[in-house]
Amino acid sequence: MGSMNSVPTDEALADRWWIINVGGYCRSDKINILQNHLLPRALKNCGIEPTSVSFPQGSAGYLISKVCRSGDKGVRTLEKTIKDLVNKLNFIQIHQNENGELPFKTSFQLNYKLTFPLLLKTELLDKLIEESDLEIKMSMMYI
Repeated sequence: MGSMNSVPTDEALADRWWIINVGGYCRSDKINILQNHLLPRALKNCGIEPTSVSFPQGSAGYLISKVCRSGDKGVRTLEKTIKDLVNKLNFIQIHQNENGELPFKTSFQLNYKLTFPLLLKTELLDKLIEESDLEIKMSMMYI
């Protein structure tokens, strides 16, 4: 069993594979994957209780529209974005003072104290995920 992006051009190799074409994920699939798999895994990896952060369906759809290109059928870009988002949340939570200020300048300053449990709304997503971050991710993905 294996996976590939295209059928091998070498006939000797192509003849040995039983090929099953599988379509990509639709928007609702990506929302489900984000909420039930990507977010809990990223939170666990940062030592944050998975129930501490929730991603409403509207915000999840907004994030997918923001980070996934129209022809993007997979979830690699979404997974990278979720990891970055959770890392930023963890960083802010650890380093913020009582007023929510960070002791150094970052590209993702919030004007309030971040506390858990947290409901991820579109306004917070816009502050933590900048367009320049997305362009860098897309260019680095296939190097």
